[in-house]
Amino acid sequence: MMRPGKMSHNADTESVLRDQIRRLEADLENTRVAAEAALSAKAAFLANISHELRTPLNAIIGYAEMLAEEMPQAGLETFEPDIAKILTAGRNLLAIINDVLDLSRIEAGRTEIVIEEFDPKVVVVEASSALKPQIESNGNLLEITSNEPVRMRSDAGRVRQILVNLLSNAAKFTQNGTIRVRITPEVLNGVPFVHFEIKDTGIGIAEEQLASLFHPFVQGDASARKKYKGTGLGLVLTHRISLLLGGDVSVESAPGTGSTFTVRLPQQLGGPELTARPEVPGTRVKAVSGVFNLPENFGKKGAGTPVVLVVDDDPAMRDLMIRNLGKDGIGVVTAWSGSEGLRLAKILRPRCVILDVLMPRMDGWNVLTELRKDPAIGSLPVIMTTVLDDRSQYIQRGANAFIRKPVDWVQMLKVVRELAPDLPAGRGA
Repeated sequence: MMRPGKMSHNADTESVLRDQIRRLEADLENTRVAAEAALSAKAAFLANISHELRTPLNAIIGYAEMLAEEMPQAGLETFEPDIAKILTAGRNLLAIINDVLDLSRIEAGRTEIVIEEFDPKVVVVEASSALKPQIESNGNLLEITSNEPVRMRSDAGRVRQILVNLLSNAAKFTQNGTIRVRITPEVLNGVPFVHFEIKDTGIGIAEEQLASLFHPFVQGDASARKKYKGTGLGLVLTHRISLLLGGDVSVESAPGTGSTFTVRLPQQLGGPELTARPEVPGTRVKAVSGVFNLPENFGKKGAGTPVVLVVDDDPAMRDLMIRNLGKDGIGVVTAWSGSEGLRLAKILRPRCVILDVLMPRMDGWNVLTELRKDPAIGSLPVIMTTVLDDRSQYIQRGANAFIRKPVDWVQMLKVVRELAPDLPAGRGA
């Protein structure tokens, strides 16, 4: 029998621990708010400085263009190569400034998405027309095919930006080859998507370089950086914009065999099923979800959905989940909020849900409660993740497992495969 003094001591200890947890939660929230403020300040700074840089740069480019037109008439043809170099350097610098500013706005959640209806093939033609001189200067042929007519409701300007980046990349790394663009509509679990496949016959990319390809300021290797120039921002922008539009981009490549980039985007963005409330003022439509590393039979009739759904408001944690689970061959779908996670769970019926506890507006406990109420998805295995450490509470509330942050990825993979044994086998399986 426990003595009263002992019980009082245990109660005091539990009270102290809970106070520490509450202070830790408050510190974490303050850190999150400070990080968001820092991103916002960085975006504002870059917006201001980019304006100051672009104003004189536009003048330099404008006067150089004027000189290029007038020199033949003035008999100054010998200076044309020098003016051409000024124009090329100025336009390259302007493109870098625009990319840096665009990336900063996306990171701060201040990117505006303009929804309109359009023909994706027309956007492909527009993007390729803008790059025609670059494509032809390397002796390349361009082929555009579309399986069937399709309409999209999304941001045509952002889709064009994605295609320009990928076509420019293909043209840069391909000499006397072929660049093929294919547009394919596909329905995945009742949701219409459009696939844009950009395939080239260029130099290709080594396997060890693919993992970092969508990181800022990264190119394939140092020799490529010296020979082909560029900052490596084009691909990271393509990746971030694809996420903003509710999709993703993937790549398959090998040295000497060329590269194939595939962009998967929802056919409709901003409709009743896809609209999400902005997380940051100034963002009209926020990315509702991300789709990553999906198996080949994903969305096909009778195939089910062998994927894991990750619900977490922290973009870094979503990215880590994608990378670590993806390395083991597991398809991942992510949601940035509790309400979005519930919506995707009902549509996709994933094999397992990884659910963060500390989320704004609708926390993990409320998501778990709503999951268990719904007969259609109430039996889904749920793994809770958080910095708190009260395992008994998670089991009592209906979770199947608990993993504390920072996540032990070996443990995470083990638990996921125990709860969802029919997920695709890993690379080492």
